[in-house]
Amino acid sequence: MKRLSKLLISFLVVSIFSLSSITFAYSALVDGSKLVTKNDTEDKALIKSKGISDELLNQLGSDSDVVASTIRSNNLNDKQVKNIVNGLTNKKFDKGIKKTPVNGMVELNGQKIAVPDITEKYKDRALKTFSTVEEKAIETHTGAHYIVESLVGYNKVTGFAKLPTCYIAPGTTDTPYQIFGAFTSSSGADTGIYTKDNKNWYIAINMGGINWDSDNADWVSGTTPINRTLHPTVYLLTKVLNNSIEIHVFDAVTFDTITSMSYYAPSRGFNANGTGVRLLKEHALAYLKGTGDLSSGSYVHNSKWSNVNIYSNYGYDLWKAKYTDIRYKADTSAEKRTITILNSIQDYEDEVNIDFNL
Repeated sequence: MKRLSKLLISFLVVSIFSLSSITFAYSALVDGSKLVTKNDTEDKALIKSKGISDELLNQLGSDSDVVASTIRSNNLNDKQVKNIVNGLTNKKFDKGIKKTPVNGMVELNGQKIAVPDITEKYKDRALKTFSTVEEKAIETHTGAHYIVESLVGYNKVTGFAKLPTCYIAPGTTDTPYQIFGAFTSSSGADTGIYTKDNKNWYIAINMGGINWDSDNADWVSGTTPINRTLHPTVYLLTKVLNNSIEIHVFDAVTFDTITSMSYYAPSRGFNANGTGVRLLKEHALAYLKGTGDLSSGSYVHNSKWSNVNIYSNYGYDLWKAKYTDIRYKADTSAEKRTITILNSIQDYEDEVNIDFNL
């Protein structure tokens, strides 16, 4: 009887701890946009002081916050400011190659690329995120993911992505990703970069279907290679607009545009005000659902996000913990064990290893 009592007490302690963690994760489901502030007049004056004309400043529009934030965070010189402004105003987007995922995978140029289902990833994340049940054997789902999600009310995110060292086991669908994303109550999108050879990375948008319908989901890959030797670190911007989403990739030193993409996505709740919109950042090594080999030897080393800023109509700031709703490893217990967090500073910087060596 005493033993049973001890077991019951232990169960209650574990349950309370688990529930408190869940409560912490979901207790702040409010409009987090009011936590940051900005001054448009000061931002525009700062940009003009770098030699940007009134005409270009007008063309820049609401993206003046991105430029001002980047200047302040990185002490940009006049040439760097000119480059990033030109990239944001020329609107020359990569048309990309559109594919419809089939069972969580697309084929492009003879390569099999894993494309995790957006519906499962976002809509059902609470079930897989907080599961404390250990599998009896090594079970797999869509791969290893380390994800940080914001509160609601944000519309842009910027940050430096250090391209990791990767090994992709031959014959697998293993696909390394570094991702910014956005989702609403009815759909979502991953916008980021991926590689299949550890040499060239490409932008991609993994667009969820309307009302979480996977049948009308799409995946679009950019066509411009981001060579890891030439660009070991890149600066990414993802922004949510009315019925569309954009991703921009800049050189991390010159701030010249490398590539960018826009996707028209009506009826998904995307809006420029960020109303009901959450943002995320992620490191991932994904594969075709249920087919992963966690002993294949594939790995992603030193995948790093740094100096990540989050934006709203109210302002911008480093992505600090107070702007975060949840952070978690996914999917299965075995997949989570392949993830090692090397470094984490609030949520504006983190570095991760993923090793399929179980």
